[in-house]
Amino acid sequence: LTVACALALWFAGMDAFALGLKKADQLLRDGRLEQFMEKRYRSYQTGIGKKIEEGSLTLEEAAAHAFALNTVQETASGRQEYLESIVNDILFRS
Repeated sequence: LTVACALALWFAGMDAFALGLKKADQLLRDGRLEQFMEKRYRSYQTGIGKKIEEGSLTLEEAAAHAFALNTVQETASGRQEYLESIVNDILFRS
């Protein structure tokens, strides 16, 4: 490897790293992903969800809670396509 070739590869790598950092900043500043996550996991801020998040829920408490519900709740969609569209919008926006 010549010095010029090594430098070219180093600068290309730095350019890719810098672009990735800029895009990550744009994703954070955009706020849509954070809003989605806050809404999706709102139930983890109180009650049994909070105990799960804190790691203080016992298996017995979880079982008692499940039996008390006496029904199987349908899981809401994770809306993966929506999240992918947000990421793609920011990554590929010029």
